[in-house]
Amino acid sequence: MQVRINSEFLSANPYVTNLGLHSFTSTQRTIKVQIKPRPRRIHQRDKMKLFTRQLQPSPEMKERVTAVERIVGYDFVDKTLLEEALTHPSSCRPNSYQRLELLGDSALNHAVTKYLFLDSRKFNEDEITNRRKDTVSNPYLARIGARLGLYDYLLRYNTPDLDDQVAKFTEGVIKGKDMTGSPGYKVLADVVESVAAAVYVDLNYDLEKLWKIFKPLLDLEKSDCMMKTRESDSMLGYIASLLDTLGAKAYRKSKMVTE
Repeated sequence: MQVRINSEFLSANPYVTNLGLHSFTSTQRTIKVQIKPRPRRIHQRDKMKLFTRQLQPSPEMKERVTAVERIVGYDFVDKTLLEEALTHPSSCRPNSYQRLELLGDSALNHAVTKYLFLDSRKFNEDEITNRRKDTVSNPYLARIGARLGLYDYLLRYNTPDLDDQVAKFTEGVIKGKDMTGSPGYKVLADVVESVAAAVYVDLNYDLEKLWKIFKPLLDLEKSDCMMKTRESDSMLGYIASLLDTLGAKAYRKSKMVTE
């Protein structure tokens, strides 16, 4: 059996006082008495410092994280989330953006669907589906990523071909070209989704706050223009089909550009 003793016992015990601590220690081994040391208390301020250090990015990612925080307009509590969102699988790190990308895709879909459902224009189900598709599709998110310059802050290793593809895609977006189907767009969309997921998790999965931050970034007004172009193309396609049915082969289909 083990018996705990404290400092009051030591000072009050005549055996310890008369024979000294060495003799008492020898005796305690015989009777199996164990002196249990008092645990060291950690000050609350030290706990906060330790907690804060754990939420900071690695030195090589600190500047990248800070820059993307400015771009997004959100100051992370747990900055390691954004570090993970900016880590490409080629970096050979244990955590890349792939898990966050999956969550970001779902979160943005949900947020946009809710926004369109509550819109005062009362869109029907087809309109909600099409507008959501235009807003959170990979090609559209890739254009957003190109405009924000997120690829510049992505940690990657030995990706010259991908770098070249993204550079050409970004140049085309800046010049206003239709870059749908161009190589390099997927990684840009992935980064937007992973950053959105990092914000979402850091906000304790608050969809309303996520949407407040990402609505300006997604630029839904531009998406509305895309929707009008889609509707114009559909009407032209219907007219062409009708003329073809009537036997009118001599016609030319042109595309309306909405500014």
